[in-house]
Amino acid sequence: MDPKRLGFYSGSAGGLIIGGILNKEPELFQAITANNAVLAITRHMQTKMGKSNITEYGDPSNPEIAQSHEGMDALLSIKPGVKYRSMLLQHGYNDARVPFAYSLDVFKKLSSDPTNAEHTYLRTIFDGGHGLDQSKKQLGNIQAEMRAFFMKVL
Repeated sequence: MDPKRLGFYSGSAGGLIIGGILNKEPELFQAITANNAVLAITRHMQTKMGKSNITEYGDPSNPEIAQSHEGMDALLSIKPGVKYRSMLLQHGYNDARVPFAYSLDVFKKLSSDPTNAEHTYLRTIFDGGHGLDQSKKQLGNIQAEMRAFFMKVL
């Protein structure tokens, strides 16, 4: 498969996959879209919501698990001067499960690097949360925006 024609979409806990891609194979996909994604797992595991997911994500007090989390943490994986693929971060500002700050911090880190500034986008959904509280129209608009992004980039 030609990486120039390959995009990746994920959301929520799927942000861990995005972090792994950025850490290990940043050139694997031409475009990535993250929707309400856990992009900072090491920080997330310090929150009340993260601690309630220890059975799913593993206990970070275990050094092997902590090392695994670091390898899947998008925020930690982004290195200055490395050209990452086009990225669209979509996040509900009022998300009670996954804080908006994760997407914002990844956006700031990528867009502050001239290598990535031109192809990093953040879509803030001010009247939405994790998606469960959004209307069908809002969800349709988010999906349409994601598809338009992929059509433009791929």
